Amino acid sequence: MDRNIINYGWGLVAAWLLCMLVIATSYHSTRTTKEQIYELGSSVQKLRDSFAFETPYRVMMANDQALDLQLIYALRLQIDAQYKKAWISPDINHLLFTTDRFIDQAKVYLENSLDLQNLVEQIKVMRERHADNQRVSFLYYILSANVLEALFGDNQSSPQIFRDIDNVYALSTALPQQEQQDLQEILASVSAVLGAYAKGQYIVDNIIAHDVHAQISAQNGQFNSLLAMHIWLSGTVSALVIATFMGLLIWGHRIRVVSDSESTSSESEEGMSQREVNVAVSNVEPSKKVKIPMGGEINFTQMMDSFDNDTGSVRMLLEVFIEDHSDDIDVMRDLIAKGNAEEVHRKVHSLKGVGGNLGAVNIKNLSGQIEEIVMADLSSVAPLLEKLSVHLEQAIIEARNFLDEVT
Repeated sequence: MDRNIINYGWGLVAAWLLCMLVIATSYHSTRTTKEQIYELGSSVQKLRDSFAFETPYRVMMANDQALDLQLIYALRLQIDAQYKKAWISPDINHLLFTTDRFIDQAKVYLENSLDLQNLVEQIKVMRERHADNQRVSFLYYILSANVLEALFGDNQSSPQIFRDIDNVYALSTALPQQEQQDLQEILASVSAVLGAYAKGQYIVDNIIAHDVHAQISAQNGQFNSLLAMHIWLSGTVSALVIATFMGLLIWGHRIRVVSDSESTSSESEEGMSQREVNVAVSNVEPSKKVKIPMGGEINFTQMMDSFDNDTGSVRMLLEVFIEDHSDDIDVMRDLIAKGNAEEVHRKVHSLKGVGGNLGAVNIKNLSGQIEEIVMADLSSVAPLLEKLSVHLEQAIIEARNFLDEVT
């Protein structure tokens, strides 16, 4: 029974380790996603803060803002991939959708800003190319001034800017073919870029007021709650396993107490039976001395000495031994087949005491070995029982021969 309790204990430990592995894996996955969302929030906030600068500074930061936007997009992809692998996770689809909208709006603004930078660079290059033609160079200066005014002027000046651009176009028709073509290409770029940039402030306002940061904050709260639930679950599972294990220990202790009590009762009954036998043999009339045979299992010399050479008492004890223990091996085999370890323990304990009275060392020792292991592992008793069978059979033969000789 103790061995069964040990097996149950190992089973509990294995189940606890498996549960802890599952919880730890889920906890690690959840925490990784939560950290990625936190990093996404930091990157979004950094990009939003950069849009709060005035237009001149904001335009100059376009390249850095583009790098920040790429980082945000990479984090968005990582969160999506991690979410698909997670076992337990809050729904982040709305967060992903909101992030995509933020990225699209920021991308539109940055494309306009980068186009504006490219336009300024193109005007500079074309102005330097036609620096020897004052008339053409003057028209490029007019374009540069209008682009600058479109960036930093008020909304009321916008119609005049486009009228000036139309005048530049009208003047370009009188230029030579190559100068006319170059200037009109720049004019087309200026019209397209300024038209798109006119919507830039509206896009910036939408980016600054975008709800992606609020969504990230709400998602962080959900993941914090989920992480706390993992910790609570691991503590609950551990407490249940410990409580179950303590219950097994208490159960095993009670079984041992009951077993020891039954064993003590058996020993008491056995002692009373042995005293009754001793009383009976003491009442037998002493016989004359006989020749003591040399036994391989039973020590007849020891028996005769212990009974003061009273052959009648020895004969009575041997008769009780043959009558009570001839079938012990068969009975114990049946009990082992039925799994009744307690009865096997009782039988072998009684046989050990008889072996000591007979001076049968082999029977006493083998019975003691079986008595020690029978309660822990009933299946390991069979080999020892077969050895005991051989010695017990020989002892019974010797006891019968002694009785025949005495009679």
